[in-house]
Amino acid sequence: MKVQAIIAAGGTGQRMGGPLPKPLLLLEGVPLVLRTLRVFDAHPPIDSIILVVHAEHLADYRRVVMEGGLRKEVAIVPGGATRTGSVRMALRQLDKDTDIVIVHDAVRPFVTARMLDEGIELALKEKAAVAGVPVKPTLKVVNPATGLVMETLDRSLVWEIQTPQVFDRQLLERAYQGDVDATDDAGLVEQAGHVVKVYRGDYSNIKITTPGDMDIAAVFLKGKS
Repeated sequence: MKVQAIIAAGGTGQRMGGPLPKPLLLLEGVPLVLRTLRVFDAHPPIDSIILVVHAEHLADYRRVVMEGGLRKEVAIVPGGATRTGSVRMALRQLDKDTDIVIVHDAVRPFVTARMLDEGIELALKEKAAVAGVPVKPTLKVVNPATGLVMETLDRSLVWEIQTPQVFDRQLLERAYQGDVDATDDAGLVEQAGHVVKVYRGDYSNIKITTPGDMDIAAVFLKGKS
């Protein structure tokens, strides 16, 4: 079995309000993307990594990878205009004998070996597995024009989906064929007619998108030290 990981780092970081993309921001002195890469680099089942990045910052990511002390091969490729476009670019770089593909957000540095192992195991059985956590708040469907509540969702049935998302390579490639788009890879697999298995992620496995998230991440990091 051969496993490759795609790390999606193609965003521009507009919500952070700074000149650098989010994955290049420093969390306690270490770029977010490097913290994420180190988890994948240290995990034995993963053979190599494809890092898909914003084209304007190729040199910055190359420097981070070169200076990061990583042992595994990391191929750095420019992404597309959307997340779907970026992952599609990365899929073209997969080795021909790859069986399992893991897709993960570069700005989720608290992914764990347990999440990766469980995702790989489930993908071998089910072909599509994604990490997630049950939602805690009460969720309501609201009419955007009137502000009126249309429905209160059954919280026990709703999960917040995270990455890693792990797939049979052929299934994921089929899901990306044609003019398709979704906010995550599982959405494309669902559109292609295949069921997706959700397994337990972790509430600390946050996606860092705002300055406030960086503060939360710093607290998580201190708790792990």
